[in-house]
Amino acid sequence: MAIVTKKEFRHFFRDRAATFLLLACALLTLVNIFTVILKVRVSDLQVPVRYTEYALTLDRGHWTVLYELALFSALIFALNAALAIKIRALRKTYALGMLMLTLLVLVLGFLVTNALVGLLAA
Repeated sequence: MAIVTKKEFRHFFRDRAATFLLLACALLTLVNIFTVILKVRVSDLQVPVRYTEYALTLDRGHWTVLYELALFSALIFALNAALAIKIRALRKTYALGMLMLTLLVLVLGFLVTNALVGLLAA
């Protein structure tokens, strides 16, 4: 059985609010992925990958760890989009709520990505 059928796609994309939220999530995901791809450079040095406020220090790691931020955004978008399309058949408001929460998570992920990638220049 397919995860999402054509009938579910058609019903989902007839709803303007759901389509707008899905496109906003997709755009934010693409912006986050391109931000990581364009700003992360190959380096032999360890780069900041996490900020710890308790000790006021930067945890350092290999530069490839920063690509996990883009992978996280893509994974969150793909899974939640598929679930929202499936849930739309049950309740429209549940699907819209899920997409709004997905947008919130992606915005927070974008802010964290920009903060960590901004530390690379410092």
